Amino acid sequence: MLREHPEPAVSKAPAEDVIAANRTFFDRSVTRSEMASVAAYSLGDPKILAKATREVVDLLASWDLLGPDRKTLEIGCGIGRMQEALAPRVAEAHGIDISPRMLDAARKRCAAFPNVHLTLGTGRDLATFGDESLDLVYAVDSFPYIVQAGPALAEAHFHEAARVLKPGGDFVIFNYSYRDTLKADRRDVHRLAHAAGLSVMVAGSQPFTFWDGIAFRMRRPG
Repeated sequence: MLREHPEPAVSKAPAEDVIAANRTFFDRSVTRSEMASVAAYSLGDPKILAKATREVVDLLASWDLLGPDRKTLEIGCGIGRMQEALAPRVAEAHGIDISPRMLDAARKRCAAFPNVHLTLGTGRDLATFGDESLDLVYAVDSFPYIVQAGPALAEAHFHEAARVLKPGGDFVIFNYSYRDTLKADRRDVHRLAHAAGLSVMVAGSQPFTFWDGIAFRMRRPG
């Protein structure tokens, strides 16, 4: 799976080609190992993935972003591990992904939760969601694939997140890119957030003890 992983650097190919290549990669990977397809470090072990997922949920809770009245959306939801974890703690747990086979796995995983809603996306926008309809938009290790498809697509997703968020809602990214350049990631996030009218609350912290994800948190002013 790692040998076939798309090149993490920003691609010179058209965004549509990069999206298509990533769709093919994840469609194929999820049939090999659901756990490893969304987190290679799990080595396919559900206990490892559950521990990493719990860290993310606990952080979102500590930031007071969860609650029985909250509507959430994950960009790049994969096999639905976050929706499964959040469903008991929010009003609606939405997920969007470009991979049909990933969504097949997510629907099976979340079948018991009527408040989980999973949508096949184009990878270009959040067009299926209305203006000011969500309290939290987040991406767990999926935004690097958006960045890989070019700066225009990354900018579009910041504007889309700002559009669908209610005033006072939050946009959270865990890992902005795979460039291994935190200074550049911070610079880009500040620039894109400012352009989209979002305030940066957390700029590249490393809050986890089990997973090495880097956190960015932005808020639409209320």
